[in-house]
Amino acid sequence: MPNRWILRFLLVALPLLDLTGTWCWAEEAAQQPNLLILFPDQWRRQAFSCYGDPNVKTPNIDRLAAQGVRFNRCYATNPVCSPARAIFLTSRYGHQTGLIQNNLFLPPQEITFPEVLAGSGYTTGYIGKWHLDGPAKPGFVPQLRRQGYQWFEGFNRGHWFPTGARYFTNQGKLTNPKVFESIYQTDLAIDFMKRQKTNPFLLFVSYGTPHTPYRPPAKYERFKPADLTWRPNVPAKIRNSPLYSKHLSGYYGLCELLDHETGRLMNFLDESGLAKNTVVMISSDHGDAHGSHGLHHKGQPEEESLGIPWIIRGPGVKSGVVTETLAGTIDFAPTLLALCRAEIPDRMVGRNLTPALAGEEMNVPWVYTQGRMTTAQERPQTEGNLNSRRNIQAAWRALVTPRYKLAVDNRENVRLLIDLEKDRYEMQNLANQPEHAALQNRLWKQLKSIGQQTRDPFPNPVARAPAKPVAKAPGPASSASRVSQVVAHRGAATERPENTLAALRRAIEVGATATEVDVRTSQDGKLFLLHDATLDRTTNGKGTATELTLAKLKQLDAGSWFDPKYREELIPALSEALILCRGKIDVLLDLKEQGEAYAKQVAGEVQKFGDPKKTIVGVRSVEQAKLFRRLLPEARQLGLIPDPQAIPSFSQAGVEMIRLWPRWLEDKTLVPQVKKAGVKLHLNGTTGVSEEVLQLLPYQPDSISSDDPGKLIRTLQRIGSSEQ
Repeated sequence: MPNRWILRFLLVALPLLDLTGTWCWAEEAAQQPNLLILFPDQWRRQAFSCYGDPNVKTPNIDRLAAQGVRFNRCYATNPVCSPARAIFLTSRYGHQTGLIQNNLFLPPQEITFPEVLAGSGYTTGYIGKWHLDGPAKPGFVPQLRRQGYQWFEGFNRGHWFPTGARYFTNQGKLTNPKVFESIYQTDLAIDFMKRQKTNPFLLFVSYGTPHTPYRPPAKYERFKPADLTWRPNVPAKIRNSPLYSKHLSGYYGLCELLDHETGRLMNFLDESGLAKNTVVMISSDHGDAHGSHGLHHKGQPEEESLGIPWIIRGPGVKSGVVTETLAGTIDFAPTLLALCRAEIPDRMVGRNLTPALAGEEMNVPWVYTQGRMTTAQERPQTEGNLNSRRNIQAAWRALVTPRYKLAVDNRENVRLLIDLEKDRYEMQNLANQPEHAALQNRLWKQLKSIGQQTRDPFPNPVARAPAKPVAKAPGPASSASRVSQVVAHRGAATERPENTLAALRRAIEVGATATEVDVRTSQDGKLFLLHDATLDRTTNGKGTATELTLAKLKQLDAGSWFDPKYREELIPALSEALILCRGKIDVLLDLKEQGEAYAKQVAGEVQKFGDPKKTIVGVRSVEQAKLFRRLLPEARQLGLIPDPQAIPSFSQAGVEMIRLWPRWLEDKTLVPQVKKAGVKLHLNGTTGVSEEVLQLLPYQPDSISSDDPGKLIRTLQRIGSSEQ
């Protein structure tokens, strides 16, 4: 299987990459489903009526569960916000990514499931709290650090539910919606889904509730403390506390609000016709103890903190299934990728649980969980300083089997041993009791073995992920003026329909020095421009583009998908694009096919209709570089390297420039390698906003590509002038 760099080249969702093949099950080549993920913050498994809570009513989610699969035994792989979210994205443990606590940056070399789906043709969107972009601050999350989400409306961190959060638009504009946050998030989600016309979509809705503060809108303040049914493992002093009763009442109110918002989304899916091809998933990053065992909030291995819901419905999911199959956050990404018929990277370590979605009871022998990843003692609980004998305040690991749970602290003391089959509420801790010594030793040995298999250094400290972005913002001596080439990606693709003559004209108008175009061959052997292998996304046609003649392709509308006013735009022949650009702008050819015949045809058209001296050939192999050096000796070459290890071979083949993905830059050796090879550096993909550009400039790129070349040019000019 490919190594991680090849996988990143194949999967990462940045503009110059094309991965259009559909990953299908052998029996069918069905349409890839949409994926809607609802991910509330701190919603424990026990707080749903379908999971048996006697207080809360969640009829919409109950209906969703009845139409799909409900996991009774799903656990947070780490019951803390940032680590849990990183585990979901990567299907890797915290000790593998270094994302071991809140307020760190997820290392950019990690491959995420949104990147995989974006590379498989999905439009990806994210709404709400991110909490993977460093310090505990609200703030705009730049595109380079969105981990594969192409559209993003939210913020890094914060909980301002009653007054409305400090939201940032996709372009970074600060907004303050004057509506309860969960309601606003649902509105954004519906608007996003309305905009999707052709490509399958992934939409992740990161609801901030029912996390603290436990203050729902007045409509959902129906719970009276005296009427609450507390879990049996909650001490009397908490049951009798007005403060904790108020907290639990507010929590349940927020749960019912979220159920209502889920109903709004389900109604939209039904009314729009999207329901039949949309997978809907509900889960959470972790639970909330709410006084069980004298504990509060999250971070502990008890069921109320560790147990999370997992409900999923849609194509490929059997209806009306309640499964006891063990599952964890780390299993989400592989399972969803398989359900969406996408490649599961080798780097992901979670299980593919799609057999359980088909109604099969799977024999999952264990779930490995971890928490309090540092070895430093945590602060005592602040609410009443209520600690129990089982409260593991330092680093811990836990093993959950179909019957038992074992939790061990960083001093290798067994703090928790529970027979979950006999003791649902974890009231009888069997740890360190002589009659259970054999069981404890067996489970302890199994936990150690899993840790060794995953290279968990526990009980030793774990290396942390960066506390700062990989690329720091430049100082006064930054090199904005060094960027000599701004490449308009597919033309000015944010302003005009991509790969059309209108987009190329706009790239010329805004002052881009080069425009990138994607070149394919029609059924009758003519060269034309189209990024995707299929016609569905950017035309009114359907199916594989290369199966039509150029004449048939020319009958399609290639502009209305972007805006009705561009309905006259057609798929251009390569010759038309070359003629338009000649003498006005350089042309970067992104070659979507291989072979000598294809290369000769491209070279012939450049010589006939274009200007070889103003042509940049994007080569994907050393052999292709050598071939075009012979066919178009005057043209420059950009090495679209498959992985960083190819830098020496491409430079030796004579390419003038090498492209690096911004997410590769975590490896500090790569840029020096490019510089040492004596070739120029091209960095791929930015919206042109200042924060993103400032992250790239310390690497001193010679060339940058953008869907919005005009904005990128203005940003570079502004930065350059501010430094003079």
